[in-house]
Amino acid sequence: MLQKEAEERSKAEKRQKEIEQENISSAAPYLDKGIAAFRDRNYNEAIAYFSKAIEFYNKYYRAYSWRGAAYSAKRDFDKALSDYSKYAAIAPDNRSKSFANYQIARLYDEKEDFKLADNFFKIAIGFEFREKTQDEITDKSVILNAVAWFYATCKNKDYRDAQKAIKYATEACVITDWNNSGIIDTLAAAYAEAENFDDAVRMQKKALAIATSDKKDDYQKRLTMYLNKQKP
Repeated sequence: MLQKEAEERSKAEKRQKEIEQENISSAAPYLDKGIAAFRDRNYNEAIAYFSKAIEFYNKYYRAYSWRGAAYSAKRDFDKALSDYSKYAAIAPDNRSKSFANYQIARLYDEKEDFKLADNFFKIAIGFEFREKTQDEITDKSVILNAVAWFYATCKNKDYRDAQKAIKYATEACVITDWNNSGIIDTLAAAYAEAENFDDAVRMQKKALAIATSDKKDDYQKRLTMYLNKQKP
């Protein structure tokens, strides 16, 4: 009897997986079209495609993530938060959960709800995942950099924490082999917040040396601030 029940349960689970795969196969073309529209900055069109993908498979976490990004690009933060929250709830692994909670934190920071931003940044950083592939390294460095920037430069100074900012920015610099000017710029801001202006200037010069032309003006302004012993 127990063996028969186990066999029936196994068959039901197998069929459920087959149904999910069929739904994903139906939804995937709409996801692809949505991503193409998003990259062309046609956000309303992208949202329509992502919504269609979700109609076919309402647990399609990638569609919620992309639709959240489209709403965010339109600065419709409440709808973006709703989608990223759904993404976080059904994300299949720690990397996805970390990225979803980072996006939620970023949106609360935009809304200047710093308490919730702080809370979700802490959740995001709490998920451990490996950093072996380039995509994994990119995701981890983006999350670490965002958390570090928040703690170094938050508009509400009650949430600033220079030591946390230095820790996370340094970790992001290490996993990107000190080749990302934006992350080094964040580390400089973290040192400035700690009133370690010598290291802030040193890091800002390093960021400037490898920066693309579109970033140099901002980096130069911050270098001037640190030379004058001003915090970000």
